[in-house]
Amino acid sequence: MKHLNQKDENDKIYEEVSFFIKNMSQTNWEKQVERLEKLAINQIQNRINPNQLTKYIFQRKLNALESVLEDGRRYIDANWGDENEFTDYLTELGIRPRVETSTEAFGGNQEIHEHRVPFVLKKFDKLFNDCDLDISQRIYFYNIFLNIWSNTNGDTSMLRNILRSNYEVIAAHILKDKEYLFETGKYLEQQFPEQLLIAKLGFDFLKIDENILKELRTPIFKLSDEEFKDFWMYYDIEPIKQGQGIVLKASSMFNFDQEFYDSILERLMRINGIKLSL
Repeated sequence: MKHLNQKDENDKIYEEVSFFIKNMSQTNWEKQVERLEKLAINQIQNRINPNQLTKYIFQRKLNALESVLEDGRRYIDANWGDENEFTDYLTELGIRPRVETSTEAFGGNQEIHEHRVPFVLKKFDKLFNDCDLDISQRIYFYNIFLNIWSNTNGDTSMLRNILRSNYEVIAAHILKDKEYLFETGKYLEQQFPEQLLIAKLGFDFLKIDENILKELRTPIFKLSDEEFKDFWMYYDIEPIKQGQGIVLKASSMFNFDQEFYDSILERLMRINGIKLSL
């Protein structure tokens, strides 16, 4: 199982392990799933791009949670089926099955829908707690997993809601004191400090708050090269060739500060080994 971290997906041992895991019976999967999920989390903890096997493990976990959510909603809405983890979770919140039954198609209930994301978050948080992930690693996981999920299902609304409803608030609380950012630099103690800054700036990479970006200028430049590059890649900002020169992709977002723009471009070019030809 240690070979789960293998980055070379053409490796024979990786292929054999992958085939074995993907063809497990449901019974064997349930016996091994906790161990597999922890191994997959370990890969992301170490900032390794998830391979196909890791993606498969997380996709299967989310698929299973979606099934639990759907079955639980049916039970609560129409009293069909059996109770499960989601109905137990709702019962703790005082939400119980409806008295009436119905044979008509059920469209869901807003009260139930509002608790779908917190339920998924609770399930992932248990895994994160078991693996001792810090806040930045959890945000990093969701950013990675959003890409995994969008490539397979297309709908990322649930996971984006997890980020916005939980981690933007947490990051804002952690970073609310400027002393935390500028004097003590405690955000750098997190495993992936750039993720806290992303959460502070906002997870919507199509719309960036200029004032917050200005506030984060110094903390951004305190990041290591790898963290600095990952921060800007989240917003799809990288050096690209334009005519005879090099510019930043999506450079219009820096219209407010040419010096800031130049500093980012210069550092990203250095990190990427890009030199201007004379």
